[in-house]
Amino acid sequence: MPQCAKRQMTVTLCLMVGMAASGVGSGFAVMNRDVRVPAPGPAPFSRLQENQRLVCVHAWDEGYLVVCRDEQGQTRLAQMARRDEWGRATARLWTYDGSMESNTIAILVPVSLSPGYALFLEGDRYPVVESDDETLTLLYRFAEYEGAFQVSRTDARLEPPPEPETDPDKIREQQLQSVLRESSEQRTALETALSQARANAVRIQDLQRNIRLSDIENRRLRTELQETEHWVRQTLHETPGEDKALMLRQKDLDRLLREQAGSHAKHGAAQRETEALKTVERNIASVERDIMRIGQAVTQRQAELTALRATATDKGARQEQEDIARLVKLALAQQGAVAKDAAEVEALKNRLSPWIEHLVALSRENEALRQQLQTLRDELAALREKAAQANP
Repeated sequence: MPQCAKRQMTVTLCLMVGMAASGVGSGFAVMNRDVRVPAPGPAPFSRLQENQRLVCVHAWDEGYLVVCRDEQGQTRLAQMARRDEWGRATARLWTYDGSMESNTIAILVPVSLSPGYALFLEGDRYPVVESDDETLTLLYRFAEYEGAFQVSRTDARLEPPPEPETDPDKIREQQLQSVLRESSEQRTALETALSQARANAVRIQDLQRNIRLSDIENRRLRTELQETEHWVRQTLHETPGEDKALMLRQKDLDRLLREQAGSHAKHGAAQRETEALKTVERNIASVERDIMRIGQAVTQRQAELTALRATATDKGARQEQEDIARLVKLALAQQGAVAKDAAEVEALKNRLSPWIEHLVALSRENEALRQQLQTLRDELAALREKAAQANP
């Protein structure tokens, strides 16, 4: 039998033996008022998980009184706050979710638990384990939790024990009920132990998987360490001749890098000149579009003027013709100015054309330098490989 089931059966038997030894028998006490008795424990509580279901003994504005387990697997009473430090609800109550069992909560935000208390309610009956002149020890049960707590005699009143049963059928019925109750308690204990064993199996499987992953990572790190140590030893055993060859190649590489830096600077200057040329080209395209638009307007005005000359018979028509002639002169003047700007732009383009050719030459030179630099790097890598083969 699992340890958890053995412990629960031991507690139940001890309570029954204590009740029989104290002479209280099967007496009950009725509470005169609500009483809370602290229920501390020796071990810390297990960490809650999201969506975990707990039995809820009592709910109030500030929190919940729940039944849970500690790290030693013992059933405990605990208090849980309704909201965490950020104001989020910590659990969903069964009264707001029809799919949940009665007196249960579902964890939304895992929070830490604090020791709870046994809640004895006014008017409820509780079995008396033992008594003295000042206190009563009452048996408190809720779901799978069971424990004995002391209350003051003034907080409860004893009920007289029931008359002994003499009917054999009733006695037999009570015996069967007692056997059924014990069987139900054993079943509950076994279900709890099975649930805990399954949780332990899942935890062990996770540990085994993590161990395998850690072993794979350790092997990778050992291989990388061995490879690094090998290259360090090769570097330490390089000969002076190889160092001299590497120095010469390094000097050639530095020279090429300096030449490439100068080419990059020239390339940047050429790019700036090209940007100015692109701006001029955009202006030329804009002027050409304006010229085309003005030419279309002049053509339209000339057509209108021809039509007006053919049909002009009054003073208003002549005035309109004069206005059109004036607009044509203005358009011609604007066309002349645009043509002048176009000539200037074309001259500027001719002046910038040598710079464009210089830029193209710089690009070709940069490409050649890059190819030469790659060749030097390949030769340097070959020298390093030969050095490594010469000094294993």
